[in-house]
Amino acid sequence: EVLLSFASRMLVELTMRPYKTALTLHSKTFTADEFIEWCMRQPEVRDQCDALFLGNELLTRGIFLPVSYGTTDALFWTPTLKTGGATFRLVLKKKAQIVAAI
Repeated sequence: EVLLSFASRMLVELTMRPYKTALTLHSKTFTADEFIEWCMRQPEVRDQCDALFLGNELLTRGIFLPVSYGTTDALFWTPTLKTGGATFRLVLKKKAQIVAAI
């Protein structure tokens, strides 16, 4: 319930922008630092550790993924959210998709 509410608010409140790679244009992206900064303004989040925990939960459930994360990457590494300028792309863009993932 809390994670669903949190993810739904993220879709609406987090500032996202397009990001172009050599082959793909991602319409909704954000950096790790932007996500953490947004999280810190949410009532469920007490500190940066909570923000990182919630971010990694959403990442694990496939709500968003790193821009550079391809289908073959899933065989070799698990993405994690850390502070910094790493860019992430929103994968699930509708509330119904988020409900199914959570």
